[in-house]
Amino acid sequence: DIEADLLQEIETKTLRTFFNALKRGNAVKLSLYMAGEKLKQENLPKHQDKEYEKFLREYYKDAIFTIKQTAVYDEMVVVDVDIDFPGRGKKPSQFYLQPAVVDETGSDRQSAGGPSRRWSITSQREDRVRVE
Repeated sequence: DIEADLLQEIETKTLRTFFNALKRGNAVKLSLYMAGEKLKQENLPKHQDKEYEKFLREYYKDAIFTIKQTAVYDEMVVVDVDIDFPGRGKKPSQFYLQPAVVDETGSDRQSAGGPSRRWSITSQREDRVRVE
């Protein structure tokens, strides 16, 4: 099933890698998985920033990312994710992904097409942390 393979690829190769980069504080890797509004919104440093990386590691260190639901709409995939911060609450989020394209430098950091097709997180909507 093509759609099942697509969803598996998005979960394992894009979202899990992105979530792991958050937990490790790897801002450079995070930027490789974002595009459009999301990349502009985050305004990630173009080079290694030890303070920002430390902040990410501390904020996300115990976070548990649970993919709740995925929907495919033409060239967009919407993924509902609960981000659970043990002892601090839960943050429901929606990640919007689109097929990645080669960036303006011509680098193949995001290749399109074929089984190794990459996806970019183009937008994220999130609620405030709900204390439970």
